[in-house]
Amino acid sequence: MKSSPFLKAFFGLALCGMSASSAFAALIASDNASDTAYNSGFNHGTNGGSGFGAWVFNNSVGGSATTNSSFAGEFIGDSSLNGNGASGNINVAGKSWGLYSNTNNTANATRSFLTGGNNSSSSLGVSESFSLKMDNG
Repeated sequence: MKSSPFLKAFFGLALCGMSASSAFAALIASDNASDTAYNSGFNHGTNGGSGFGAWVFNNSVGGSATTNSSFAGEFIGDSSLNGNGASGNINVAGKSWGLYSNTNNTANATRSFLTGGNNSSSSLGVSESFSLKMDNG
């Protein structure tokens, strides 16, 4: 039986809420997969770095929610090996977060900003930015 190919995507969060002088600023936030919070894995509810809430994963198989890791999921890996090494390297200290899913399935990771700034907002204000590095192989 031939196995379905998995789509793997690696990503790294860089920085958001950069403008400290903004009247409506989100809290400055950063994180990476090499944070000690991920020593036991990249799991639902893990929370490394600062300025973010915990990770929430919502994977689906054919449109229905699933926790079956055979079809979709998350992991910590080495992005320099993704795409046979030809797609680049976004690792921090040799690690990146990764998501995978196969045909007609979805791996979904979300994470909220913590409230901060002058108005206790969790939204980015004018002139603020959010950066993310992604390697989809």
